[in-house]
Amino acid sequence: MTKQLIVNFDQLKEMTGCKRLIDVERTLDKNGIPFCRGRGRIFTTINAINAAMGIEPKQERQAEKTEIVLL
Repeated sequence: MTKQLIVNFDQLKEMTGCKRLIDVERTLDKNGIPFCRGRGRIFTTINAINAAMGIEPKQERQAEKTEIVLL
Protein backbone atom coordinates (compact mmCIF):
# COMPACT_ATOMS: atom_id res chain seq x y z
CA MET A 1 0.00 0.00 0.00
CA THR A 2 1.47 3.34 -1.07
CA LYS A 3 0.81 6.50 0.92
CA GLN A 4 -0.07 9.57 -1.09
CA LEU A 5 1.93 12.48 0.27
CA ILE A 6 0.81 15.13 -2.25
CA VAL A 7 -2.44 17.01 -1.64
CA ASN A 8 -3.68 18.33 -5.00
CA PHE A 9 -5.78 21.40 -5.75
CA ASP A 10 -9.07 19.52 -5.90
CA GLN A 11 -8.37 17.97 -2.50
CA LEU A 12 -7.41 21.37 -1.09
CA LYS A 13 -10.66 22.87 -2.36
CA GLU A 14 -12.60 20.10 -0.65
CA MET A 15 -10.62 20.42 2.59
CA THR A 16 -10.92 24.21 2.81
CA GLY A 17 -14.42 24.59 1.44
CA CYS A 18 -13.12 27.20 -1.00
CA LYS A 19 -13.85 27.13 -4.72
CA ARG A 20 -11.49 29.74 -6.11
CA LEU A 21 -7.72 29.40 -6.32
CA ILE A 22 -7.10 32.71 -4.56
CA ASP A 23 -9.36 31.70 -1.66
CA VAL A 24 -7.56 28.36 -1.23
CA GLU A 25 -4.21 30.18 -1.30
CA ARG A 26 -5.36 32.69 1.34
CA THR A 27 -6.65 29.91 3.57
CA LEU A 28 -3.36 28.02 3.33
CA ASP A 29 -1.37 31.23 3.99
CA LYS A 30 -3.58 32.09 6.96
CA ASN A 31 -2.92 28.67 8.46
CA GLY A 32 0.82 28.69 7.76
CA ILE A 33 0.70 25.86 5.22
CA PRO A 34 3.33 26.19 2.49
CA PHE A 35 2.32 25.27 -1.05
CA CYS A 36 3.74 25.18 -4.56
CA ARG A 37 2.29 26.44 -7.82
CA GLY A 38 2.30 24.47 -11.02
CA ARG A 39 0.32 24.77 -14.24
CA GLY A 40 -2.20 27.21 -12.79
CA ARG A 41 -2.91 25.05 -9.76
CA ILE A 42 -1.41 24.62 -6.34
CA PHE A 43 -0.47 21.63 -4.27
CA THR A 44 1.07 20.84 -0.90
CA THR A 45 2.00 17.78 1.12
CA ILE A 46 0.51 15.93 4.05
CA ASN A 47 3.72 16.67 5.97
CA ALA A 48 3.35 20.43 5.36
CA ILE A 49 -0.22 20.35 6.66
CA ASN A 50 0.80 18.27 9.68
CA ALA A 51 3.72 20.58 10.45
CA ALA A 52 1.41 23.61 10.39
CA MET A 53 -0.84 21.79 12.87
CA GLY A 54 2.08 20.94 15.14
CA ILE A 55 2.00 17.25 14.29
CA GLU A 56 5.43 15.76 13.67
CA PRO A 57 5.75 13.07 11.03
CA LYS A 58 6.32 9.58 12.34
CA GLN A 59 10.03 8.87 12.33
CA GLU A 60 11.12 5.88 10.27
CA ARG A 61 13.67 3.75 12.03
CA GLN A 62 16.91 3.77 10.10
CA ALA A 63 19.41 0.98 10.19
CA GLU A 64 22.55 1.90 12.05
CA LYS A 65 25.61 2.03 9.82
CA THR A 66 28.53 0.03 11.09
CA GLU A 67 32.01 0.14 9.65
CA ILE A 68 34.10 -2.98 9.68
CA VAL A 69 37.83 -2.42 9.46
CA LEU A 70 39.94 -5.37 8.37
CA LEU A 71 43.53 -5.41 9.52
